[in-house]
Amino acid sequence: MLRIYREQGQQLPEKQMPAVLCIAGNLCSPEVFDRITVPEGVQKLYLDYLQSPGPWDMDSLGQQLLDTVRELELGPVVLAGYSAGGVLAISAACKGPDQIAGLLLSNTGPCSLGHGNPGFADELREHFDDEGYIRGFLASCFYRSADAELMDRL
Repeated sequence: MLRIYREQGQQLPEKQMPAVLCIAGNLCSPEVFDRITVPEGVQKLYLDYLQSPGPWDMDSLGQQLLDTVRELELGPVVLAGYSAGGVLAISAACKGPDQIAGLLLSNTGPCSLGHGNPGFADELREHFDDEGYIRGFLASCFYRSADAELMDRL
């Protein structure tokens, strides 16, 4: 089961309560969703798929996400995906359209094949501890420049 938690105190989500499930991209903090507000009576949740035991391909993760939503008895659920989190949201929605009430996607590309640098995933792993590289990568993820406070938190 994938880890889904609430904003405050990382509590477990409430069953049968409408939810917006925030899914950040690889190497991105869930804080990219901090400015999203949800209406009263809707819980804002976060998915931590990077700590899962795997497999980590989008097809498997999409199924794991649906299984977790079922097991936690969440619903209705809107998936908010940023970057690779958006790809995961699309995968889950395609596998279980009856379980997903909607999608909110940002900066989501289906893959890097044929787009610039096909070795990008290996490059990210190689420079994972290089703050300058990671800041440059994160800066490239936004259409408009993110403010300095958000960049520091990410």
